[in-house]
Amino acid sequence: MPVKGFVAALLLGGGLWLPSGQALAQDGEAGEGAEAGRLAAEISACRMIQDPTERLRCYDAAAGVADEESVIEEGVVMQLAGEDDFDSDSFVSETPWHLRYNSRGSIFTVELQDVTGELIAIIGNQIGAGEDRSEVQPPGEYRVAVRAIGSWQIWVMEEN
Repeated sequence: MPVKGFVAALLLGGGLWLPSGQALAQDGEAGEGAEAGRLAAEISACRMIQDPTERLRCYDAAAGVADEESVIEEGVVMQLAGEDDFDSDSFVSETPWHLRYNSRGSIFTVELQDVTGELIAIIGNQIGAGEDRSEVQPPGEYRVAVRAIGSWQIWVMEEN
């Protein structure tokens, strides 16, 4: 699956979860329910955008994130966010790369796998909340598997 399709699958699949506007409206007052309904409608509209960069900007706008914060940095091959465990589809990097990560949970590990799912190495490991980066990895086709308790973000970055 191309990187753009992979990012789309993450955002539409296990990487982003929000309850429906109806469920949120039942938990709060009328004003909060209207806001939750608006947010649910905006997120539904964002899901239909094909281009991953534009879809991310749409999600950021729905969340109230300023546009300058939503721009994907130059050199980012892939950007993922989620909570708890996640297994990626394969991705291809044509240049050397490294993984940058941020974990807000209690445990966070990233396994680098070949396309068949065989473990190559542990390239990210964090106990408690924090951020770090991996060693430089060679070009190739890979998968990543996140084993975590809590929320996290990872970026596959071209090495300069």
